[in-house]
Amino acid sequence: MIKYSFLIPAFNRVKDTKVAIESVLKQKIKNFEIIVLDDKSTEDFEPLIKEYEGRVIFLRHEKNRGLSVSRNDLVKEAKGEYIIFLDNDDYIDEKFLEVIDPYLQDTIDLLSFTNDEIENGKVIKIFHKVSSNIDKGINILKKFISNSNNFDAACFYVYNRQFYVSNNFKFDENKHHEDFGLVPIIISKAEKMISIDKPLYHVVLTPNSIIRSKDKEKIKRNVYDKLSHYDKLFKYFSKYEGEIKDLTFSFLSNVVLNDVSKLEGKDKKEFIKELKKRKVHKYLMSDNLKRKIKKLLVSINYNFYKMVTK
Repeated sequence: MIKYSFLIPAFNRVKDTKVAIESVLKQKIKNFEIIVLDDKSTEDFEPLIKEYEGRVIFLRHEKNRGLSVSRNDLVKEAKGEYIIFLDNDDYIDEKFLEVIDPYLQDTIDLLSFTNDEIENGKVIKIFHKVSSNIDKGINILKKFISNSNNFDAACFYVYNRQFYVSNNFKFDENKHHEDFGLVPIIISKAEKMISIDKPLYHVVLTPNSIIRSKDKEKIKRNVYDKLSHYDKLFKYFSKYEGEIKDLTFSFLSNVVLNDVSKLEGKDKKEFIKELKKRKVHKYLMSDNLKRKIKKLLVSINYNFYKMVTK
């Protein structure tokens, strides 16, 4: 039985896709499959298909469907016991499977690991996470939020495929920041989860990526897509009580308040109106003096948010 399915959604970036594939093929543990889904690229993937014939499964959309659809379709094709999402402009550490495999000798739902960011071939930042032995995902989620960990990217996890499929997890289609809209829910549903603080995934920063775009219309769309995910997550976590509810609501509110500074003029005013309708400042944590002052200032003027979080 195949143990690991590496799922690579690809749109153009043929050379980068080759780097991503090679990072998997270099693993010493060989019990895996690699599936690449070409989302109707304008670049030619045919040379790559021929080069990796018999070693990599290549699929293709007949029309461009977007990252969310590509990931959802890749999951349907996976045969491994565990699935790993790998963006085609990133790559995994050469010891990725050697590190995670011992943790997965017993069946678990979810394993979290650390990532770093690469720019011009150099590591510029490592995003550390709280380590945890086997625990319920909801308890680890509390630790992630309490420690301000970077945790809502889908590529920084190993998922038990049966757990993933049986819960019918799907990325929202036609929306950016789809990871933010799904990963917290996945974590919350995990009965057995492990977190390890080891940088096993390398994010390659590119100037024209979705999250780094300077196009005003794209930024506006990103911000409102994230607000749509906020509404869904807010509704989902409303069923919880106590600390986890307070923490997740505060986390969600911080995420959308941080987006205020990304907009200008009329767009910023309209977005602030939407946040005020939701009274997002109300859900900021106020368990110490610094947070109380922050909450007070933001309640007066949402434009203060960036200033008081520096």
